[in-house]
Amino acid sequence: MTYRAATEDRVAARGPGRQAGFTLIEMVVLIIIMATASAIIVPAYGRMLAKAQYERTVAAVMGLLAWARAQAAETGAPCTVTFDAQSGTLAAVAAAPPAAEDLPTALQETEAPPTSLPARPFEFPETVTIADFEVGGGRTSGSPLQRDVSPELVFREDGTTDGAILTIVAADGYRDTIEVSPATGRAYVVPDEQDERARR
Repeated sequence: MTYRAATEDRVAARGPGRQAGFTLIEMVVLIIIMATASAIIVPAYGRMLAKAQYERTVAAVMGLLAWARAQAAETGAPCTVTFDAQSGTLAAVAAAPPAAEDLPTALQETEAPPTSLPARPFEFPETVTIADFEVGGGRTSGSPLQRDVSPELVFREDGTTDGAILTIVAADGYRDTIEVSPATGRAYVVPDEQDERARR
């Protein structure tokens, strides 16, 4: 039997005057299935977006720290990373490279060189902030918005720093600790003990 013949048989079985379509029960079942699926999918999608935003923020902080280290090594001048809790901004400011002293007088610049290069800021989203910023053993913790002191992490031209530990926290409960090595100036994410216990 072909598809066309089967369709004609179904229409004929309904009788004359009956229209093809969905019944009320079929529509109600479909609406219930769609409502259940959306009740499960929409919150999961929101959590996925929040986690993606948080992961982008952590990656941006890691990128800013790597840029500051590279800038200090490239220019031969220190680069300072500061966190302003009032504006929620992490910024890297590189000092201007030292003027060359071995140039003839005619080639030396006559105007005063700038003391620093333009800052490279990163503004945290509203739901993510730095909860803890420890530089060289000096801890600045508590609510970031209540702090008056802006911690400073200085990258030297040889790549070294005083070392730092930054704890990034999201309103959704995500938390990561970034450690900056004093000897190399490299930043890496420290696995959270709570996350490790949850994975076991």
